[in-house]
Amino acid sequence: MKITSLDVFPIRMVPVKPGFADHQPLGIETAGNIIVRINTDKGLSGLGEVASSPAYFNQTRGALLDWLRGYAAALEGADPLNIIKAHRIMDRVSGENAPGC
Repeated sequence: MKITSLDVFPIRMVPVKPGFADHQPLGIETAGNIIVRINTDKGLSGLGEVASSPAYFNQTRGALLDWLRGYAAALEGADPLNIIKAHRIMDRVSGENAPGC
């Protein structure tokens, strides 16, 4: 099985819990997360979430979308079940041990 593509779905989540914003650094009241779908040549897909939080991970949603485009190109043809190799491939795009990765 091989990875054929990644689809990204940026979403903006608004907290509904009363008082949530009072405890957020820098007054951030929304989360600009990204849902990622990895597609394979066997018709199987997997889902994941990318959390952007400039105050916590030091990454903006725009930077993460740039990385995801790089990951998509680099991971094409890779085995989706070989997680260690996938991480090594992604490290070549964003740098080893990048915050939030």
